[in-house]
Amino acid sequence: MGIGYHLTISKVSVGMYTEATLKRFCELAGMAEVTEEAADVLLISLCDPDDLPSLVALRKRWPQKMIIAGGFEGYFANPYLAWADCFVVGEGFRFLKTLGWSKDDALALPNVLHNHKQDVVPDYHVEWDAMPLVKMPKGTRYYYLGAKGCKRKCKFCATSWCMPHQLTDARKLRSVTRYVQQDRKKLTIISNDAEDNEAVTASKSVRIQDYIKAPERNKASMLHFGVEGWTEAGRRSMGKPISDEELALAIQLTKKHKQQVQLFLIAGYPGWQPADIDTFIYALPPGLELYPRMRVKITYFESNPHAPWGDEPINQTYVDRDDFFRRANDQNKRVRSFPFRSTARAAWRSVLRRCTPAEALRLGPQPKGKNQPGEFELFCEHLESQGLTELLTRRGACSNIKTSTRLGKQDEETAET
Repeated sequence: MGIGYHLTISKVSVGMYTEATLKRFCELAGMAEVTEEAADVLLISLCDPDDLPSLVALRKRWPQKMIIAGGFEGYFANPYLAWADCFVVGEGFRFLKTLGWSKDDALALPNVLHNHKQDVVPDYHVEWDAMPLVKMPKGTRYYYLGAKGCKRKCKFCATSWCMPHQLTDARKLRSVTRYVQQDRKKLTIISNDAEDNEAVTASKSVRIQDYIKAPERNKASMLHFGVEGWTEAGRRSMGKPISDEELALAIQLTKKHKQQVQLFLIAGYPGWQPADIDTFIYALPPGLELYPRMRVKITYFESNPHAPWGDEPINQTYVDRDDFFRRANDQNKRVRSFPFRSTARAAWRSVLRRCTPAEALRLGPQPKGKNQPGEFELFCEHLESQGLTELLTRRGACSNIKTSTRLGKQDEETAET
């Protein structure tokens, strides 16, 4: 009988693409899914700092069992070793395949981190031919992996700087699209810039310049635009040279093609000023129509290791969501505004990724406060009480994790076979 595993996934990911993919590759590796109690190893996927409570709870339930973590947080794995025995950094396909026949050999792979002082090299090999097309629990849409990484190298973005940019085969994507069309369902392509296709998808991320060039090739009912910067100068400084004219044209085209759109913006990045909010609002094309909706999602700047802005000091400036919505909606009635996390919660995420395992234990859980004035100052008081204030300005975090934006020779050779 093969090794018995149990997979822990965040509540929001149950039944979603990550869970289905990991279970598929465990099955291909000859491993048997069992209960936590019967498992030889406990696997856990950590795709975001929000997933940390699942790891803490798992360790509390099983203080003696081996816990192997994986997921995107592996590129910032050091603090998670306070609870996990090791962290698989980068892609986990080859690790799971090896784990199926030898736990010792799997744990000895060069992309498995056991100690925060250890150097580790991420694995970037993706088993594209075996990636599943996953039908969601309600059966109304499918998800499929279209790409990894991102061809745009924005200075704030962990995705751009933690991994190479890779695309699934265009013929495979067209085949998947035809299958979904025959089932009369919608397709969500997981990517930052997957290969264009003319099928109607449920949602899709696309660069504004690419959309303007060929809106007819991006027929998703929901488009995601990573605007990020509030002004032209701000966008240029971060590596996203989107002009106000391009932004306005893209918004007008989504109206013409009756597409909902989400605009992603970052507050508090280097050089950002509160006055930039007005600059962005006045760049929106005026409009009295309520639909199609234009949702604006604001996040506070997070200093991500490996990115060019990864060593920036953490110093959050509060943004009033209700005030922003009123003023933006006065300019264009399509605007809606999502709730967003507080300055303290955003700062905690940056600080966590700079922690050693011992510091992560002292840092404690994510603050629970809402987005209101004074939250960042309260968080700074907590850091001072724990002797962790230095984390706000620490440089070189996660330098032991040797990320690259290019495929290594072994990955290139494997990708060609």
